Amino acid sequence: MSLCINPSCTQPQNRDDELFCLTCGSELLLKGRYRVMRQLGGGGFGLTFEVNEVRSNTPKVLKVLINNQEWLQWMLANTVAWVVGFTMFNMNRFNSNFLIGFTLVILLPATLWGGMQWFILRRLFPCKWWVVLTVLGVTVGFFLSAGIYDNWRFLGWVWVAMSGAVWGGVLGITQWLMLRWQFSHSSWWLVANTILGSLIIYSFYAGSLVYGFVALTGFGAVTGGTLVWLMRQPAVKY
Repeated sequence: MSLCINPSCTQPQNRDDELFCLTCGSELLLKGRYRVMRQLGGGGFGLTFEVNEVRSNTPKVLKVLINNQEWLQWMLANTVAWVVGFTMFNMNRFNSNFLIGFTLVILLPATLWGGMQWFILRRLFPCKWWVVLTVLGVTVGFFLSAGIYDNWRFLGWVWVAMSGAVWGGVLGITQWLMLRWQFSHSSWWLVANTILGSLIIYSFYAGSLVYGFVALTGFGAVTGGTLVWLMRQPAVKY
């Protein structure tokens, strides 16, 4: 049998040779490659189906979101975490004690940020290492971007964009290490974080609370949108 995944369809069961649902007319061969066989599970955020790739006759998994609440929750979680981190950064970045400064400026904000992201993601897919990978990415990215900041100042605001891109790229890579097992187009997470990293680092060094709040909210909105887009791709797990 071929299953129609249109939530409004009253009779989703169809024959295997059908291309369109006989009840609602929805396409049954998704992307011209995937035929939904049965539902595996579901929860508050979405449904999971077993699909068959007709070209290779290979079973795969499809995740379908059923609402957009996770985008708003993700944006709010990122905004709150980054506002706290931004405040701690500006209050302690000139602390002469390296250990205290590093803890207050990097470790605690990164842990808070990764933890709030994990709280949202844990209901979507297994992500027990998310906080560790986030802290690792923020820390390594910070020191690499700081090296650019110290040695390329003659480039003006270009060095801010460069250091931000490095920071965002490193963070994107560490988080991608987990996302790549869940989403077939996870490389776009690297692109989004690299571009947005420039905006975030600029707001930190500019020291403007208003600009920082706008940048951080935008970061949460765009990465949340990227996450939703990734989850809506038909073949999310190979």
